[in-house]
Amino acid sequence: MTYNSATFIAYLGASVFSIILIFAFASQLRTIALRPAFALAAAAQSTWLLSASYTLANPNAEWLHYTHLLDTAQQFFWLWALIQAMQKYCQKALPISISRGFIPLSVAIFSAQLLLSRTSEVPLNIIFSMPSAIINLIGLLFIHRLYCSASNARLLKLICLALGVTLCYTCYHSIIQLSGFNDAPALSSTRATITLISNLALLFGALTLPKENTEHHASLSLSRPVILYLCLLSLSAAIITVFALASLYIRRFGGGIGEVMYLFVVAASIVAVVMLLTSTGFRSLLNVLINKHLFSHKYDYRSEWLKLIDGLSKPANGPEALSIAINAVMAIFKSSGGALYLPKGDQFHLALGTNISDSHKHTEPQNSSFSRVLREFEWVFFPRLAPTQTQLDRFNETLPDWIRLIDDVWLVMPLIYETKLTGFIILSEPKLYTSLNWEDLDLLKITGRQIASYIEGHRKSEALSEAKQFETFNKLSAFIMHDLKNLIAQQSLLVENAAKHKGNPAFIEDAFSTIGSSVDRLNVLLQKLQRSEPEAARRIDLKPVLIEALSRCSRVRPTPSLRLEADHLKLLAAPDTLCMVFVHLIQNAQEATQACGFVDIHIKRTENSVIIAIDDNGKGMDEYFIKHSLFKPFETTKTGKGMGIGVYQAKDYLEHLGGSITVESKINEGTTFTITLPLLTTP
Repeated sequence: MTYNSATFIAYLGASVFSIILIFAFASQLRTIALRPAFALAAAAQSTWLLSASYTLANPNAEWLHYTHLLDTAQQFFWLWALIQAMQKYCQKALPISISRGFIPLSVAIFSAQLLLSRTSEVPLNIIFSMPSAIINLIGLLFIHRLYCSASNARLLKLICLALGVTLCYTCYHSIIQLSGFNDAPALSSTRATITLISNLALLFGALTLPKENTEHHASLSLSRPVILYLCLLSLSAAIITVFALASLYIRRFGGGIGEVMYLFVVAASIVAVVMLLTSTGFRSLLNVLINKHLFSHKYDYRSEWLKLIDGLSKPANGPEALSIAINAVMAIFKSSGGALYLPKGDQFHLALGTNISDSHKHTEPQNSSFSRVLREFEWVFFPRLAPTQTQLDRFNETLPDWIRLIDDVWLVMPLIYETKLTGFIILSEPKLYTSLNWEDLDLLKITGRQIASYIEGHRKSEALSEAKQFETFNKLSAFIMHDLKNLIAQQSLLVENAAKHKGNPAFIEDAFSTIGSSVDRLNVLLQKLQRSEPEAARRIDLKPVLIEALSRCSRVRPTPSLRLEADHLKLLAAPDTLCMVFVHLIQNAQEATQACGFVDIHIKRTENSVIIAIDDNGKGMDEYFIKHSLFKPFETTKTGKGMGIGVYQAKDYLEHLGGSITVESKINEGTTFTITLPLLTTP
């Protein structure tokens, strides 16, 4: 046996997988009685493979002799394992004479080989190859019978297939050696490769196929992309092998033009492999064949669903969202073009089109028979489908003519949201057309529902955004009207008293002061409208702010009173805004109290804060209103008089300053608002 690095690696690799196979058989075989037989066979095979590897690395006639003997021994062990399996799985067992006499016969043949190879002048190819050919032929007969009997033992059937391939080539190898053909390195290299692949298949099956005779899935399964790439690699390897054999033949028997043909074959093999790995059409065809023949379902639903959700979860607005929706559907069904139709008025209009002919730019009434079939039956139309037994063309007579005019139309799928037809999608025919079945229809319908939910969600989100913009505008208008109402109330009171006191200089002076104050407040309001940032806060004294608020409210009865227990109360606030807060609360107390009642403002200081209590003996409020409505905008007890935003504004600004506001009230007894504001501790 001539040393060859590739052959050595093949034998060594096969021996490694064979050693692992020993433990796999010892633990994974369903029938415990068969585990020792197949584990021993794998052990014998491992010993032969290691011996062959050593002989290749260290050529020696003595080791070559031992390798031949070990080869015979491992073949006997595999035959014995097959006999044990046949006794377990075959309905008609082997004759007792064969099962009982197999071991003595094997020992006798092995001993005869050992003796003849040492003492006889008989050629070694006859001593070893003739028994090997017979053993392998008998083994093939056993494998055929066992394979037909073990219909549900998936691992055992895989063992039969792998051993069958190995025994076929071993038998061929033995017959070639008997014929005297002397190309041992090439034959040995091929046998090593076949043994390696066989052991790898057996190891994979032992680790993945289920132990029990059930329909449970294997503990390990290959995904469709992995199988696709394995098939591509296998085909590439097959092409390279064929061209390698062809180039070997040309170089040996090609004569004068052998070198030229050899270079041509090598270049052709490289081009073929590159085209195989880069051709999109071939990969699509191979993917269809894999889905059709290797999997029970046409689609990998987990993968398709994850791709769909991943596509639809991307942030988008308006037309971009529609583009994401149509592209997601096109990706699932491998379509190169599509059109999305959405309702506008009483018609379905084209919302977005991608790579599809211009003849589809039409509208479709929402009450047409075509739209009714889409909505009521959730029907998927195939306009180009020929009449078949599947009844997929059942409602094709309702298809509008403009859809039939699309050159590359493939299908029309509905978009159903709850029970409403929110639109439909037209897809062009994919490059690789496949037959349609129930899986296509189910996936089309569930995809349509998901796309409809996605589009409807975006539509409602846009509507909500517009509503929020209007709500913001309405709230802003309400706040402005609230401030204007207070200013108008002051001016109205001034007009009412003008007729009585127009000759009184003190009244005239007070009137000018009131008008000036109103102008200042209007200017502040205009500044707020012209800029987004709030009025700047600064260091202020609380007492002047309270006096200003009392002055503004002093013309209404009951006149508010002030009890100030501390002085020099410094805090950080915007004086005009804080004054308006006090004015709102005092005016609310005055409106809720009779003219003979009282509104009292009591100020006291704690260590780091000031407490302002606004107390009245007015109508009061119930506990439910205080808890659920008082501090919410547009909620009020003053029917027809107020807008219910004064207290809301007050609370919002006081909390902005880091303070708080609480309320205590009883019906017909009165109300107390307590405001707490933080004081500045630095002088």
